[in-house]
Parts: sequence; C-alpha cells; structure tokens
Amino acid sequence: MPSLTLLMSGVLVLLPGFRNIPLSEIIKIMPYKLLATDLDSTLLTTQRTLSPKTLHAFQQAKQQGKYVTLATGRNDVSVLPMIKQLEPNAPLILYN
Repeated sequence: MPSLTLLMSGVLVLLPGFRNIPLSEIIKIMPYKLLATDLDSTLLTTQRTLSPKTLHAFQQAKQQGKYVTLATGRNDVSVLPMIKQLEPNAPLILYN
C-alpha cells in the first residue's frame, strides 16, 4: 500500500510505492519544509530514470524555499547520477 507521511515538524516523507499522486501536486497542497523521498519504486520510472516532471517538481519545491533530499538504501556511488540531476539542497540519507 502506498504511504505518505506528514510529520508534525513539517517534514514530508514519501515511502516506496508512492505513485498515486504526482509529486508536483503534493508540493502544491502539503505544508512542509523538507521533502525526503526514496528512489526505487518511488521517484524512478520503470526505466530507472527521473522523469522531466519529477525534475521540475524538485526545482519548483526548491524555488518555494523547501528542502529536498533523497532517503535511500543505495550507496553514494549508485545515487550520484540522480544527485547531479535533482541537486538536493539538504543532507542525503543513504544506506538506510
């Protein structure tokens, strides 16, 4: 079951399998300060790439003053291509 968690501190966490609501829509409606999201089964397409919509949503969130980062079980080397594309502005959560 897809899962979305909004913590009282204003942190939005997207958990694996959360594909029902576009990220751009979440950014518009949720009052949060930090967006931390997984990659696999969450942000990446079935081709294991980032869609233009996802890249735009991350950029939009940063322009609105939000912090965005990745929370993944992957190591730093395997997420480097996504880091370069998304340009997170908060510390990464890796090997989780």
